[in-house]
Amino acid sequence: MKPSPRLILIIAAMIMAQMLSAQTDKSSFKFGKPTQEELQLTSCALDPDADQVILFEYYDHAIETSNSGLLQKRTITRRVKVLKESGVSAGDLSFEIAHGKAKYVENISKLDAVAINVADNGKTVSSSLKNNMIFKEDVSSTRQLVKASVPDVKVGTIIDYKVTITSDNVTSIPTIYLQHSVPVIIAEADVHMPDFIVFYADFNELIHPITKNITYEEMRINNSGSTLSYQERWISGRTASVPPVKNEPFVWNLLDFKSNMSFELKSVELPGEQPRSFSYTWDDVFKMLKDDDEFGGHLKMSDPLKDEVAQAIAGKDSDRDKVKAILDLLSKKVTWNENYSIWSSNPKNALKEGKGNSADINFLLMSMLSDAGVRCTPVLLNPKDIKNFSKYPTLKDINYFILAARIDDGGTEKTVYLDGTDKWSSIDVIPSNLLSFNAILYNEPEATRKVDLSSIAKGSTNYIMKAVVGEDGMIETDLTAITAGMDALSLNGKIDSYKSEDEFLKEYMKDGAVSNVSGNITRNRDQVTMNVKFEVQPEESGDIIYIKPSLVDLINTDIFTSETRMLPVDMDYPSSIVLRATVMLGDKWTLEGTPQSSSFSLGDKDITFSYKALKGSGMIQIVMELRQKEFYFTADRYETLRNFFNETHNVLEGRIALRKVS
Repeated sequence: MKPSPRLILIIAAMIMAQMLSAQTDKSSFKFGKPTQEELQLTSCALDPDADQVILFEYYDHAIETSNSGLLQKRTITRRVKVLKESGVSAGDLSFEIAHGKAKYVENISKLDAVAINVADNGKTVSSSLKNNMIFKEDVSSTRQLVKASVPDVKVGTIIDYKVTITSDNVTSIPTIYLQHSVPVIIAEADVHMPDFIVFYADFNELIHPITKNITYEEMRINNSGSTLSYQERWISGRTASVPPVKNEPFVWNLLDFKSNMSFELKSVELPGEQPRSFSYTWDDVFKMLKDDDEFGGHLKMSDPLKDEVAQAIAGKDSDRDKVKAILDLLSKKVTWNENYSIWSSNPKNALKEGKGNSADINFLLMSMLSDAGVRCTPVLLNPKDIKNFSKYPTLKDINYFILAARIDDGGTEKTVYLDGTDKWSSIDVIPSNLLSFNAILYNEPEATRKVDLSSIAKGSTNYIMKAVVGEDGMIETDLTAITAGMDALSLNGKIDSYKSEDEFLKEYMKDGAVSNVSGNITRNRDQVTMNVKFEVQPEESGDIIYIKPSLVDLINTDIFTSETRMLPVDMDYPSSIVLRATVMLGDKWTLEGTPQSSSFSLGDKDITFSYKALKGSGMIQIVMELRQKEFYFTADRYETLRNFFNETHNVLEGRIALRKVS
């Protein structure tokens, strides 16, 4: 049997990795002296489209002892081969370090780089990085970029560089990523420190495995005539033939999936001293937050809009109506400056200035709701576009909070979730990137503190369409689109991005066959209603015209174009699209044919699709439904998910045929 192209690529990748790994690892690597196999390499079977490949990288991260104390030193060594013109950017080096007013300042103590090319006579020519090619740029009061441009980089160049960063911060070790957006042949990492400094070590191997090892070495240090003996702990990781992780649709953060090694300080156990624990529980985190003036100091803040809140909720009988009225008031008073934070120096100052970070706004919202008798608790999270929570409770992973509010919902007490940063958010309707799978309810006991925010939200769009086929075949159409929940939040944001509602409607109905668009939009927090009039010019062939199964494109089915996928699919929330259409044929047209009625589903009705076009007396009744109960699909379900949308696409590519009556 003839092997598949994919199998051939896999075998080629394995052969290449064996050839190169036999030449280059941390024991055989010679800076500036690539092997002949590396010099002759012109493509990478791990990714034939790659414009560069990392042939070798080695991370040596150490916490070292010296006469003056402890020091963290991180050295990164990397060899990169440029395969295509677009890969020349590999010669532009950039390192971000803590600087200026940062609590712990970092320094680049050494940066060496060299470009190796093969001349016409077959000999290698090296071009080294000079000091005048290194630049520094302050990006904030605490961060600095150190940039360097390696000379003479072109297609075929091999770049070797080695950078060493030092810091007096020995309590935090940066995450080491052994997988990148380009293929990697060999990646190795050693993290070592005295055994009296204890770190948790986690290995993320969601996509590609890491070979792990932990060893110990005997160490001695002399200080003021005395000798300190201890063991040095080495945490090592190694991986080979690493495929690239590239951005794919419906992925919030690639870093959550790349193979990596991460570290969390557990304890410091100095000889002869009582061990000091840095291993926090969530109760420890809650206490730190409570004791901090920029968080705990605002939990019982008085409402600075007390009189206006009273006026806004006057006459509102239900908690739901009160909450929405408060959200309306807040959105008129303050806007979000698009900065994530759990800290607020002064929410009332943000109110005075009319702009604030997420913590400023949600502390204001909390005080207003409390004033109205609605009890609230912060929900701690990391937005999905940053990263997932660590496995261990830690304050550094929290970048945001929303509010969990207890309301009377028709006689039953219910917990709902609120965020004040988006002016169109509502009850259980918050920006998609806040729908975290892992959130923590502040100051709650262990049994009830974990919250899956991905399950709170849903969206829906219902289309009601009435169309009349004119004598000339032109179809005059009235469309009412009612969008609710998360879909309304998204749609309101899109409308705001246009200069006018008319401009938005024309773009919304953009279709080569659509013309003369007009209409109006009614907007609120939970629902957007659009009433649109337009004309549709059908396709013609003799005395037959052809119209789309839904008259115009209402469902985007061309969303999974890749044949394979490495990452899960996160479509944010459950949703539904429903169309009910009546097409009046008059006495000049008769139905010639319709797409076959279809109904199919994915999994246990995780997603369902159905379509019917039924002939009536001088009319056609169209019913189409796409209902999505599940929204998160692992990579092993991608093929069936793609097939489902391809099948939906095939139905919607059919045509309703009408014949003109003689």
